Amino acid sequence: MSLTIIARNSPVSLAIAIIAFPDQPLTALALVIGPLIELPLLEIVSQLLLMFRKDEN
Repeated sequence: MSLTIIARNSPVSLAIAIIAFPDQPLTALALVIGPLIELPLLEIVSQLLLMFRKDEN
């Protein structure tokens, strides 16, 4: 559910950042690149934790 919330709010945060910091293009770039890196890493970590949990039982 949290990944869905992040995906839904991402365009809003990008629009706010572009309006708030018009002379800072790296801010917008970070908001675009960040989820592209963060979400796959969260998926990998959650899969690893589930795998370790299965090994314990």
